[in-house]
Amino acid sequence: LAESKGKSGQIIISGGEGVELGNILESKTNLLFANSQMEQELLRLDKLIHVMNKPILVEQKTVLDYEMTWLPILFIFLFVLFHIFKKSYFKLKKISN
Repeated sequence: LAESKGKSGQIIISGGEGVELGNILESKTNLLFANSQMEQELLRLDKLIHVMNKPILVEQKTVLDYEMTWLPILFIFLFVLFHIFKKSYFKLKKISN
């Protein structure tokens, strides 16, 4: 369909039967124009796309945010601490008498 001749840089297009070069060139021109419009739209919406791809709406939870985890551990710790103090108190009271 296309041949390049030597150093002149000229391209000779020879169409066969049923090839309408005008329609091919027109559709190529339309596609190039549409492509340039889409590139401009992409550049215009670049900031918006970056913000949407990095959502900050989801909160990152830490260990302290899970009350179901740290509250039982806290109560067990307080229970053990209370019994240690209670045992120490009665032991010291018995020694003092």
